[in-house]
Amino acid sequence: MAWKDDDTRLRSAAFAQVQRLQQVYDNRIPWQEISAGFDLGDGRRRPLATQAQGIYKPKGHPAALSIKTVQPRQGRTNPYSDTLAPDGCSLLYAYQARGGPDHSSNRSLRFAMEHQLPLIYFFGLEPGIYAAVLPMYVVGDDRTRQQFELVPGMVLASHETPTHTHHLLDSPPDRRYGAQLVLARLHQQSFRHSVLSAYQHHCAMCSIHFDEFLDAAHIVPDSDPLGVPDVRNGLALCGLHHRAFDRFLIDIDDDYRIELSPELLRRRDGPVFEQAFLERHRQPLWLPRDTRLRPAAKYLQARRRSRPPELWRS
Repeated sequence: MAWKDDDTRLRSAAFAQVQRLQQVYDNRIPWQEISAGFDLGDGRRRPLATQAQGIYKPKGHPAALSIKTVQPRQGRTNPYSDTLAPDGCSLLYAYQARGGPDHSSNRSLRFAMEHQLPLIYFFGLEPGIYAAVLPMYVVGDDRTRQQFELVPGMVLASHETPTHTHHLLDSPPDRRYGAQLVLARLHQQSFRHSVLSAYQHHCAMCSIHFDEFLDAAHIVPDSDPLGVPDVRNGLALCGLHHRAFDRFLIDIDDDYRIELSPELLRRRDGPVFEQAFLERHRQPLWLPRDTRLRPAAKYLQARRRSRPPELWRS
């Protein structure tokens, strides 16, 4: 296995550079830095990933070094179906489609799995900005669904080696929870960027225009199977309206008008309360200009079905 020493040196240098970039950019790494790559000491720079491929294998090496998930520009969709597994502990990463299961990129990830080699995962937070997770290990290859399964290194104990027979349910709860947090945080950061961009960085209910006060609120909570990080399942809300929305004191009808619960309408608490809430009743939302990004009826209706009846009793 003559490749092993070269591979170890390559990964060590690449990982060290990514860790440096994580510190410099608070893990919001510009694509230019990823593309600029790293030096192995021979005066030749190698990229950490490439624009052309989601799976990156350095020339002359049999195993992939990194994978990436791109954040599409507003109004566009991602051509790949990279997603979290149902338990939230692992990443399901789509094959490089062109060329089929035995495309060289797919073979390079399979090689990394067979030889238990750590990878770098670049996740697009917004166009041109990436968060890095390392190490990631390939632990599964599903040819039927044409996807690989990867887990963050924290799922594995320090004395364990990842293999394709490793099962996440065998991991202690604290490590599975740690992996869930890492992967979920990436998707939440991406969701926030997409939602705030769609609403032109305004609260959908009061139109306040300060990012420091804005949240990306789920219409159907992410704890629900329907609560996916889809822009159409999101609203840009200021902290005050987000809190009331999460407590079902405020809702939205299918015509995108704000509804206050009878419980909230009965309250009186001075001019600030009146302006923030009572004057909003039956008023239209501030909506995305792109109609494809507006709240979907299926999410609004699912939310109404889950409303606490005691709050909405006249």
